[in-house]
Amino acid sequence: MSLGFLNSTAQMHAPRKTQPPTVALDVSDAESASRVTITHGNMFGNDLIKSTLFGALFLAASYSFVSMGLDTDYNLTNPRIATIVIAAFGGLLCLLIRDTTTLFNTLLGYYIGLEIFLIQLTFENATSTTEAVTEGWSWTAGFVILIHLIPFLLLNSGMLLNLLAYVGLLVNILTILYLVPLYGGKFLLLYGISGSALIVGTVNKSSLSIRQLAVDLIKSR
Repeated sequence: MSLGFLNSTAQMHAPRKTQPPTVALDVSDAESASRVTITHGNMFGNDLIKSTLFGALFLAASYSFVSMGLDTDYNLTNPRIATIVIAAFGGLLCLLIRDTTTLFNTLLGYYIGLEIFLIQLTFENATSTTEAVTEGWSWTAGFVILIHLIPFLLLNSGMLLNLLAYVGLLVNILTILYLVPLYGGKFLLLYGISGSALIVGTVNKSSLSIRQLAVDLIKSR
């Protein structure tokens, strides 16, 4: 056996030197992640602005209607023009709603506007009545209506909000019938439809509250 053969065999079985793997850092990945973060931040910001704006506009519209519009003389030209403009603008806003979160907060704003006026009526009734029982029930109804609105601003859609929306509908109807019956004919259908619409809005599990939109926006920054 030749020495040349031994040398060649040793070379065959000798461990090969391996080069360390080359790691290529792609800067575009970091840039893409940054773009995604910015995109999410913009999305949350747009949702927050849109939900807040639509909710506030419908809150103002509903409160203005029940506080002033019910006693307006619509035979006059100015109230007619104002009503047509408000209806056209409100309908346009509704056409711009493309997501359940904006829809939920818009319905909530409209509902809160009506509730503010009903709370105002119950407190006025409590301070003006001479009957202790009526006064007690008026204060109770007003505070119950006020307190039940708070979770809608803090929580996302869920079973609790479904229950609160349903209870709120019943409390509104009972309050109108027994504490402010003078407004019964004008308010029952209006408050009934608004409460029912809010129940429908709380059923969708993807709807987010104003608070959650603000939290998501802060986290995305």
